[in-house]
Amino acid sequence: MRKFIIIPTFVFLFLVTFLASAQQTTAEVGPESLRHCQDMAFSVEEDFVTHGPEPPDGNPVISDGDLLGSNCRVCARNADLLHTFFDVEQDLGLDAVHVINAIPEIYQVAFSTELSSPHAGQFTAGDLLITNVGIIPNVALLAAFNAVQGDLGLDAVQFVGDSVDINRFLAAAKTAGRQYWVDNPGLLAEMLTFYGIDILFSTEGTGPNPGSPLFLDGDFLSARFGVIVHSNGSLLPASVPAGIPARGVDFGLDAGNIVRDGEGLMSSFSTELLYQGDPNFTDGDVLTLGNGVVFANKDLINCFEPKADFLGLDAFFSTVGQGEMESIIAELKEMAKESVPDSERIDQSKKSLLLNPDSPKGPLLQLEACRTFAFSTEEDFLTRGPVPPDGNPIISDGDLLGRYCVICARNHELLSIFDVSADLGLDAVDVIGVETGLVVFSTELDSPNAGQFTAGDLLATNGTIIPNTALLKMFNINYDIGLDALFFVGELERIAGFLNEAREFSRDFWLRNPDVLVDMLRQWQVDIWFSTEGTSLMLTVPSFLDGDLLSVASGVIATPNSILLPNSVPAGIPHRGVDFGLDAVAGHRDGLEGLINFSTELLFNGEPGFSDGDVLKQGNGVVGVNKDLILCFEPAANFLGLDALSGGWIPPCDGDFNHDGDVDGSDLAVFKDDFGRTDCGVPTTCPGDFDDDGDVAESELVRFAANFGRTDCT
Repeated sequence: MRKFIIIPTFVFLFLVTFLASAQQTTAEVGPESLRHCQDMAFSVEEDFVTHGPEPPDGNPVISDGDLLGSNCRVCARNADLLHTFFDVEQDLGLDAVHVINAIPEIYQVAFSTELSSPHAGQFTAGDLLITNVGIIPNVALLAAFNAVQGDLGLDAVQFVGDSVDINRFLAAAKTAGRQYWVDNPGLLAEMLTFYGIDILFSTEGTGPNPGSPLFLDGDFLSARFGVIVHSNGSLLPASVPAGIPARGVDFGLDAGNIVRDGEGLMSSFSTELLYQGDPNFTDGDVLTLGNGVVFANKDLINCFEPKADFLGLDAFFSTVGQGEMESIIAELKEMAKESVPDSERIDQSKKSLLLNPDSPKGPLLQLEACRTFAFSTEEDFLTRGPVPPDGNPIISDGDLLGRYCVICARNHELLSIFDVSADLGLDAVDVIGVETGLVVFSTELDSPNAGQFTAGDLLATNGTIIPNTALLKMFNINYDIGLDALFFVGELERIAGFLNEAREFSRDFWLRNPDVLVDMLRQWQVDIWFSTEGTSLMLTVPSFLDGDLLSVASGVIATPNSILLPNSVPAGIPHRGVDFGLDAVAGHRDGLEGLINFSTELLFNGEPGFSDGDVLKQGNGVVGVNKDLILCFEPAANFLGLDALSGGWIPPCDGDFNHDGDVDGSDLAVFKDDFGRTDCGVPTTCPGDFDDDGDVAESELVRFAANFGRTDCT
């Protein structure tokens, strides 16, 4: 039934030999190296091999958890930040950073990780960590916003204020301890006020929920004042449709840094989404407030001589002078006094359009449209196409979307059996039973109910919870490294039978008896293929990458990142040089090699070119561009990313403009109106511009004519 691509022994030995000189798992570059990041620092989205200057520890693999500086400097390995101060040996990634003091004897860095601590209860991926061993939980950062509950993640962070006051605060925060802040989250704002400083940050999730957002994950927030310092709409130029609901798309805020100039507060930042309009930018570029690109991603990484010219951007820091710090604090105080609702926030006239958590939710699970194909986007957006059944035009990155612009399930519908009303995002999905409403999935955020499930657990709409560590049992990984993609292999009846049996066991049972999962899968003759958020335990000699497709039942790499992508793409570490990640996957239930659809974490500018929102086919490049997935929703941007995928993608018919499955007279009327236009592009769109060259000409006429009369369009 299943075919695996097993990595040959000689390849593994080559990998070990190649990296054997690279010290131990917890290799560190030492405190002196932090000096190279005193002015600017960043981290990338995925691991890669440097072909430039050799890092101080001799390890050519650069992790997405390492802190990098200008001139190809590795300022800190993830172990420098975590092992030294928190006794964590694993690489947990680096999602946000502020270098407070780079003097080796002081060594103060504030940061967040992509994964939670392997030590139960120590810290989460949403907590703010400081290298004086201080931990400020996510709930305390959000306390000033009142209505927000749970951990929304931490994507960007910056301390502002006098350096002496910041140091005094950090000492007090360390003494208090994490549990103190969990028990008394509201006291953080009071302590920040007492010391005259602030913590600016952005989140992974929208608060309190995407249906009626108080803030977006693309907004820059103040922990002290509970205000939006910069909304997503104000960060980006007016030509970019940023902000919900006014302009239509939440572009996210993946990294950020605020400075003060003569005209007010300025920001350097990066987004979660790329944009293909004017100005054009990627989600790895450093942008400046309202003015486009400052540093292209390739300018940040060129000196490392990686095999790809794009590696994304997860954290960014640039130094701010003391005088600027004082000005920023003064301006934040004025913002708090004025307390004027931001133009991007939802006003009362628009609230009637949006989802009230206490209002009727519409029909539960319209899964028919997700029978053969389903997906989720990377960010929230406003649909200008068909009105959803619940009347809410905001589509969340946690909603399950299907063919014909149908919302198959809102996030709260998927989570209803777990008594969770918050939107936790949708990171992986597999639609198992349309008639039974059986969907398997993972979330982007942990459950707000303590200990219920994490973002790395496998969930099902029948109540099943299988913890991440049970999925990884055969790989000898005993901590949660996330769940980015999943796909069940086997007969549907057997898969459903397995899930019905699995739900009889609690999460705690699976934690205590992870080996039972493999036995149960084998008894039912099914398997779970999946990918993770993080690379396996030993980065210097990784047993797998987060871009590899793994098998739960066999404990092997079903298909490595290097095989998923064509030979012309430098995918795989160490041989080809870059881990492109595996953000979503779907395939044939027989597990047949070559029938896998997927998406990556990184875009590629080579041949074949693809974005991190396109649907790819194993070894064969793009089969569906992101724009085609979302076109019928008529969003204000033509790229929204791709976070989860189920089923197989079949390209739509050129000319089926109303998405009714055929190309007929009504579509001809639309094409007739478009024919001859030369002003197509962003934000102006022409449905008839099939080749995206800005006009509707003879080439489009030929393609429309070829499809006219078809009744088999997807």
